[in-house]
Amino acid sequence: MKIVPTKVVILECKQDVCIERLGLKRMDPITGILYNLADNIPEDQEVYDRLIQIEGNDEETVKKRFFLWDEFVGKVEEIYSS
Repeated sequence: MKIVPTKVVILECKQDVCIERLGLKRMDPITGILYNLADNIPEDQEVYDRLIQIEGNDEETVKKRFFLWDEFVGKVEEIYSS
């Protein structure tokens, strides 16, 4: 079965906002629970101490992903602009 989309929704977010949010995102490697150090900090100090930054959420990698996204979304907009 081949699915061909007829509509596409493109969500936009400023690059600096994404860099900040992803840069503050952490994961508890034991439970897999995600936290954001800006507004969702674990109450338990033991949990806080073991939080890790998710691979690929550093500023340099996010900027590279934005560059690729900009190229990709331009092509999608061309295809579905009508």
